[in-house]
Amino acid sequence: MVTNAKFQYYRHNYGLVCMTGLLGCRWHRYKQSTRENRKRDFLSFTVILLTFLFSIFAFYSVLILNNDFFDFNWWIYSLVKTWTPWYTILLAVTSVIFFYFIILMLLALGHICHGHQLYIHPVHTVISVLVVAFFIFLCWILHDMSKDTLILLSLKIMGPFLQIGVVIFMTCLTWVIARQWLTLSKTGPKLLWLFIYLSVMICLYISPVFIDSPCVIATGQLPNKPQLFAHRGASGIAPENTMIAFQIANKYNIIGIQTRVYISADGVPFLLHDVTLERTTNIVDIFPEFASKDASYFNISQIRQLNAGRWFIETDPFGYVNDLTESEVRTYSNQSVPTLLELATLMNQTRGNLMLDFQRPPKNHTHYHSFFNIIIDVLKQSGMPLNKVWVMKSQIDETMIEKVTVAWDEYYVPVFSLRSQNISTVNLPYSELTQDMNNEYSSANVTTNIYTVNTAWFFSLYWCMGVTSVTSNKCNILHDLPEPVWYMPPQSYLILWVTIDVLSAAIVLTTFIVQRVKLYGTKFSPETLSLNTARTNPKSSPSRRAMKERLLMKEVTADIIELEPENGEAGIESQYTVGSMDGRIMANKYHSNSNRMQTEARVEF
Repeated sequence: MVTNAKFQYYRHNYGLVCMTGLLGCRWHRYKQSTRENRKRDFLSFTVILLTFLFSIFAFYSVLILNNDFFDFNWWIYSLVKTWTPWYTILLAVTSVIFFYFIILMLLALGHICHGHQLYIHPVHTVISVLVVAFFIFLCWILHDMSKDTLILLSLKIMGPFLQIGVVIFMTCLTWVIARQWLTLSKTGPKLLWLFIYLSVMICLYISPVFIDSPCVIATGQLPNKPQLFAHRGASGIAPENTMIAFQIANKYNIIGIQTRVYISADGVPFLLHDVTLERTTNIVDIFPEFASKDASYFNISQIRQLNAGRWFIETDPFGYVNDLTESEVRTYSNQSVPTLLELATLMNQTRGNLMLDFQRPPKNHTHYHSFFNIIIDVLKQSGMPLNKVWVMKSQIDETMIEKVTVAWDEYYVPVFSLRSQNISTVNLPYSELTQDMNNEYSSANVTTNIYTVNTAWFFSLYWCMGVTSVTSNKCNILHDLPEPVWYMPPQSYLILWVTIDVLSAAIVLTTFIVQRVKLYGTKFSPETLSLNTARTNPKSSPSRRAMKERLLMKEVTADIIELEPENGEAGIESQYTVGSMDGRIMANKYHSNSNRMQTEARVEF
């Protein structure tokens, strides 16, 4: 009998049992199929592969989102009104998904290398579809939060390392790719897949030409370290917009503090970020019926009754509370909402700057028209020099332009336009500033400030770009950074890049040669080529298969050996099997109760 499947040897290979069991739920050895892959197998593998690539992107994006995880948590809080460390949950979920698909890909490659059918259980395919849907939803959230710019910016500093990592990964994968390519019998598909593979590798090799990283810079050309504005005080390690946060921030050699100013119903400017007091105070306990009311409608005496620090201890938004002493916990838990006068007095003593973001009250507010005049009077009362007060151009009253430092904060504007308005400072979100813009401003002595930068890698990017200052929640971390996380002279990077590419190309070529030798040997053998073609291409023409069968049948007939029973013992039944891999005859002897000899030959391809 002639079959298309290879002879199955039932050995106690527990590694193979686990491999086929985890991927296809085939935990019994007799289910470990060596049949050719079906179309549905290739389709399932394609779905798994695409989901794996998607999971890499999602995992990378969530890691990069760490710079803005505080904003991510509070953005979701604004939707569901329930505090939960959403970013931590998201990171855990994407990590589990990422490693799950790594395992699936390793199991699939193991099947390919071992020559077993690439049977993937439908449950894995269903999970893949659900994961893709989840990642699409995640991408929509990141786009809605405008965090896709953060991911693109990360490539400017991570790009060189990602390129090296992908080249190494593809080089290692060549061992499997080369073997599968060599087993193809048709010239058309063989040339097509070779073209695709070489195109991918060449693109990876030359991709550094298109990677514009500001951290590839000569040591002597590294700009000065950007100065720090503390965002709402040291808000990464203390409750935001409280006096303790402002005092701690001044310990880290900051040049100023950024905060938002409101005005109470009785005309006292105070500091708060949100429109309501619900997130950062205990107003739900004190004035529950007014929790969602605009903070500007409260008198300062009512605002002073609220606790502005306990929420930080209870929610631990930055995972820092466990590092606090009992004395610090008590101090943090007894903070109130500060006034502008208190902060201005503190900054006048430390000779720092104030970057103020104005939240003008509603039009029916008592002090809607006198808002800016009241703020100027408070700043003068504190003794704070007005030239040390930064105010955003989009929010300022025209009467204040000559009294304070005005910062452009809307979009790119040419230098000559800034000069015409007597503006020499730009304060932009990180999504708005490019390297060319910064170079233009720097050459014209226009200072640039970027917000909000919270991680060392992101800070290093703007350090290498030459930004004047950044606004940060983590001034305690960025202050201690002695140099960018990495920077490299162009010559050194060129040597590294070329060396990796040359080594990869050499390994790829060697791998193809080794796999060619392993499959076909070093000498030309028509029989070996024929058998290998039969193994890899069972759909070959009937005439060619008939010729191979006749050739093998002649070998079987010549090699069958007659055996005689000895001393009246039980006879021996001998079964001879010709393996389709190498054409050799393999004998398996089995004991039976019969006194005669039976010989059976099975030809397999």
